[in-house]
Amino acid sequence: MKKISLVNRFLLLLMVLLAAYEVVTSGSDIFPWVTWSFTVGFGVLVIAGLLLIILGYPVLKNRLVIVLSTLIPLSFSLGLVARFLPEFRSGFLVFVMVGLGLVIYTRFVRVNRFAIPVVAVVHGLSGVTLFLFPFYLVFSRLVNWGVVWISVGSLLIGSGGLLLTFLKTDTPLLSEDTILTIFPTVLLLTTISFALSMVVI
Repeated sequence: MKKISLVNRFLLLLMVLLAAYEVVTSGSDIFPWVTWSFTVGFGVLVIAGLLLIILGYPVLKNRLVIVLSTLIPLSFSLGLVARFLPEFRSGFLVFVMVGLGLVIYTRFVRVNRFAIPVVAVVHGLSGVTLFLFPFYLVFSRLVNWGVVWISVGSLLIGSGGLLLTFLKTDTPLLSEDTILTIFPTVLLLTTISFALSMVVI
């Protein structure tokens, strides 16, 4: 597996600094559930960036990183639901806990052939929520178009995750070198998009 270039390490460092800034500044005492959800999301981005900088691309194959990556769409989607549809907050939290629990179980406790489908379903449902829900909020005139940045971020991180998943198949969409080269840029742009959406959330 190729090594991370200095340019990509610098991009990852920018991502870590921006995500860390959002951990400290995003949220409010008025919406504690929202604050905690987004803090977890940005915190995972900080951890992911640091692991990549220190350990390089091989860390992407670590099962713990797969679990951590699941927390990104789950936490951000929970934050959105808790902020704008608080009546569904508890139900969505159950989905988050069950989904994360299944991912951990199939990756660590009992590794089996359901591991990839479980990750796909959990990522898929939370990713669809992240992508479509902001458009619903805009067209319902509950918030301005700035919230759509979170849709952009979800599309970026979803595409990056899909490319990494295809690396484990016999027919990857792009070469491994190409995917790994652009992945730090995808992470940085994802973090920027999520940070921009925080202005209106």
